[in-house]
Amino acid sequence: MKIKRRKFIQLSLALPALGYIIDQEEQSKEADKLLEIVKIKYGSKLTDEQIKMVREDIEANLRRYERLLSFKLSNWDEPDFKFQV
Repeated sequence: MKIKRRKFIQLSLALPALGYIIDQEEQSKEADKLLEIVKIKYGSKLTDEQIKMVREDIEANLRRYERLLSFKLSNWDEPDFKFQV
């Protein structure tokens, strides 16, 4: 199958957007799982408005988590050991 140059360029420019969409879907699935845990534990005490606010907070925390992971630390910035219980 032969692909024309113009079509190839259009597809290659769309790839980063596709990756962003896939990341958003994965993040949404993770947020749904965490929200289910909150609903199981506190669902009877929360109104629909509060559940919506909790979902927004979960999504914001996931975005912050991804942003923090994007920064690479130098060798002397990372901890010498990882604390585990």
